[in-house]
Amino acid sequence: MSAILCILLIASVVCLPASSVAETEEIVVESNLTWSDDMSITGNVRVVNGGSLTLSNAHFSISGGVEIFIDNSSSISMHESSISPSPNNGTEGEGEDFSIVVDGEMHANNSTIIGGVISASGSISITNTSLEGVGPVILESDQSSINLDGLSKFVNSTDDHDIRAKAYSTINWGDDVSGSGGSTKKWERRLSGQSLIFDAVFVDYEITGMYEEAVFTNFSNEEGISFINGGRERVIEIAWSDEMSTNSEPIWREQAIVSVTEYRTAWNPSSSGIGNYGGGQFQLTWDSTIVVDSGTPEITWSSITPVDGEGTVIVESDIGDSVDIEAVISNSGDAAAKVAINCDLESTGIQAQISPQFPNTLVGPGEQATISFSWRSSFSGEEAISCSILTPTQLVDDTAFGGGRMTSSGVLWVDNSDADSGSLSILPALIALVIGAGIGGYFLLSIYRERDFEEDYERGYDD
Repeated sequence: MSAILCILLIASVVCLPASSVAETEEIVVESNLTWSDDMSITGNVRVVNGGSLTLSNAHFSISGGVEIFIDNSSSISMHESSISPSPNNGTEGEGEDFSIVVDGEMHANNSTIIGGVISASGSISITNTSLEGVGPVILESDQSSINLDGLSKFVNSTDDHDIRAKAYSTINWGDDVSGSGGSTKKWERRLSGQSLIFDAVFVDYEITGMYEEAVFTNFSNEEGISFINGGRERVIEIAWSDEMSTNSEPIWREQAIVSVTEYRTAWNPSSSGIGNYGGGQFQLTWDSTIVVDSGTPEITWSSITPVDGEGTVIVESDIGDSVDIEAVISNSGDAAAKVAINCDLESTGIQAQISPQFPNTLVGPGEQATISFSWRSSFSGEEAISCSILTPTQLVDDTAFGGGRMTSSGVLWVDNSDADSGSLSILPALIALVIGAGIGGYFLLSIYRERDFEEDYERGYDD
């Protein structure tokens, strides 16, 4: 009994004998179906919703532009069968390759595929099968896989490699499998859209060890992102053909090194003596996105305390007097930072009267440091000081290197001007007395000078 072919029309499903020519309408397979008679396929075939299509002991000619699609829940299998392009028949799509798109599974055993393009985000298993003019088979995702076994072979691939894969696609190439040979490589792995993510803008770096590029240089943009090779696709692994690998390693893999050449912020200016952030050098992985967060500080508050000269916590002070403040910060990162702070009054948010205005310190990696400064108040009552760590403007995210705000314990500021009013009341009298004494002395000195002048004149001396 011949198999049955179902063609989905606009309003109905029509079943035809499998030996018939499949017209240009789309063929939808949603169950287990076997085609075992020779067939010419001129319309797209979709195996979906858990369907399974088996091509068994038959030849299938496919018109140009036709797509055989297998969704991620479905499969297609070939046993003792062949697929090849249809002879030119004047139909639409003439001269185009047919394509097999595998989101699910494809199996081929003791079969032949001639021409066409095979791409997969799913899995392909090839055993004792010839792929002629098909390569490169394209693995579209890191989850794609291809398993080549038995006496499978590539013949006359259309590019200089038989398989093109993503960075982490799975490729199993059996010992008895043969490639197109000559200058055609067995496979290439390629990576595109790869980027480095920095915490800061305008970070300069260079990469060495990339394929056919001695040194690549670039910098992070206003979002801290830098695309390697401009995001363009690049080769990261090559499996040489047997002829090409005689004088080299069978497989070349990219071993690229990233060197951070300029990573400066307000926390590590050149004058600070702190080196570049970013960790210096590191190996470039094949991950699509690489976050460069090593070799940077991580600053947090530990405490902020008003103290006296002996380090005892102060709870009260006179208006006009200064209170010493000890602000302790911690650095849990792996790079030093020169950090400054700014302080406000907790109750009003008005800038506090501190000296120096922006106190700062250098804190090493894994260390604590104390920032000491003085604070005075012009108002009576209880008040606390609230200080924030000033973060570099070069950061994409203000909190990338830590930071934050901390508030001290309260200090009661007391106005003691009334207690001193008695002593202050005699100050005007003392001032008047001093002024009066000065004026009296001036006149007395004038009288003495006038008397001396008259005596000298009588003796005959003249100025």
